[in-house]
Amino acid sequence: MASTLLSPTIQDPVYNCNNIADETLTAWHLVKRTATGVALAGAGVDVYGVVVSDAASAAYTEVATDATLVTCECSGTVTKGEAVKSATGGKIATASSADTACGIAEQTGTNTYITFRPLTFKAA
Repeated sequence: MASTLLSPTIQDPVYNCNNIADETLTAWHLVKRTATGVALAGAGVDVYGVVVSDAASAAYTEVATDATLVTCECSGTVTKGEAVKSATGGKIATASSADTACGIAEQTGTNTYITFRPLTFKAA
């Protein structure tokens, strides 16, 4: 069952609007840079930012490349205060000590949308 996002949070964002979607993107998911644009981030990859609106493949899309808080869909259960990493499908998941964290969860949730504090979005 797909999660429903009622009211996304984004605080102090910095946007880049010159991104071409390499695939159809759903808002409030992590994206990575590619040679031709942006695509959904996979498990454990460097995260470029969070896509803030739905985008069709080959269309320009707006990405929050920095923010103090932002909403993203989580995979599995994430607990407030835990480090999070990128997961399959552009979601966030609980990070282990061996993972590179991309943020800290600011809410607890299971397979739903939660707010997190980004740490390591990569501009490259």
